[in-house]
Amino acid sequence: MRPIPRFDTPARGTRVTRRLAVLGSVLAAVAVVWAHHPLSTPIEVLAILATGLVCAVFAVSSGIKALGRIWRTGESGVGSVLFGLLLAVLTLAYPGYLAAVAVGHPLSALATTDGTTPLRFSRSARAFALRGWLGPQRPEVFEKPVVLDLEPTETYAALSKLLAELHWRIADSVPPGGRLGLGHIDAVTYSPILHLPQDLAIRISPLAGQTRVDILSAARLGFYDFGESQATIRQLATALEAADDE
Repeated sequence: MRPIPRFDTPARGTRVTRRLAVLGSVLAAVAVVWAHHPLSTPIEVLAILATGLVCAVFAVSSGIKALGRIWRTGESGVGSVLFGLLLAVLTLAYPGYLAAVAVGHPLSALATTDGTTPLRFSRSARAFALRGWLGPQRPEVFEKPVVLDLEPTETYAALSKLLAELHWRIADSVPPGGRLGLGHIDAVTYSPILHLPQDLAIRISPLAGQTRVDILSAARLGFYDFGESQATIRQLATALEAADDE
C-alpha cells in the first residue's frame, strides 16, 4: 500500500544535505584563509580543502536522493535541499574549472624551456631558508626560450625589476659573469587563491648581440599542477618580451 504523503515532514536526507554543504563550504573557506597564514603548509591546506570537497560531493549526492524522495512522497524540504545543492555546487565550482582547464595538459608538475641542458635550482643557504631542498627535477613539458635584444647585464636588471613588480620572491641570484658569462635567478611565486608555491630557476646566457633566457618552473607539491608551470613560464616570457620592446 502506498504511504500517505506527509507534507509537514522533511524528507530523509534534507538536513544531511544542508549540513554537509555548509561544512564543505566552511572547510573550503578555512583552507583559503589558512593558506595565506605564515605558519601554514601546502599539505595542510590541501588536506583541509580536500575534506571540504568530499563533503560537498556527498552533499550533492544526498541532495539528489532527497529531491527524488520529495518527488515521490510529497514530503517537505525542497528549499533546504536546493540551498544545500547550490552551496555544494559553488564549493565545487573552482576545482571543476581547474579540471576543465587541465584537459589536454600533460600529466606533469614541471615545465622548462631547455631540455638539452637542464636548469638547476640553487642550493644556497638563502634559497634553502625560503623553500628548503627540492628533490630531483624531471621536466616533461617544454616551452620556447626567450631571446632578448639586450646585453646579459641589462637582462639581469630587467628580470630583477620585473620579478619585483610581479611580487615574486627572489630566493637567490647571481649576476652574469665568469668564464661563460652566465647569470642565474631563483624565484618563488604563489597561486592567488590557495597560495601554493611555484619554484622558478632562470638562466641568463649571452648570445651574439642578444641574450637567451631559459626558465624552469616546478610545483613544489604534487605530481600534477593543472598547467600552472606552463602558465608561469608564459607569463614571465610575455612580460620579458614586452620589456624588451620598450
